[in-house]
Amino acid sequence: MILVDGAILNILPVQPVKAVGADLVIAVDVGSSPVRNCNLEDGIDTILRSMEIMSFHINSQDRHGIDILLEPEVKEIEWTDYPDYEELIRLGEKAAESKIKTIHEMLNYQLGKKVIQWPKKIYSLLTVPKKHCYSAKT
Repeated sequence: MILVDGAILNILPVQPVKAVGADLVIAVDVGSSPVRNCNLEDGIDTILRSMEIMSFHINSQDRHGIDILLEPEVKEIEWTDYPDYEELIRLGEKAAESKIKTIHEMLNYQLGKKVIQWPKKIYSLLTVPKKHCYSAKT
């Protein structure tokens, strides 16, 4: 299952996905950097910049519980620069490739934990509690 919030309520929705049972959270942060230069030409620019700063600070608090964080180097690209989508994809792939070993290790670890639990679950399903056993005499 893939869950996407769209950064409206929760920029990195780690706790909600953990709450519904996620074993591993790989988050991608493409948030704006509050230190980049920007031109404030009118009130709308000021409001948008204020929202970027607010998002940055909220985002920095939402990182608890992330197992793997990918941060593509897209901070200098405006979110409205749609024509640059191929470059954005390349940068995202580069960020993922830089953590691919960690991703594989974490997936193997999570799978290993589940495999260890399987015999216990199978055994508990196969064993019938005494109160449910019936003899031929009943």
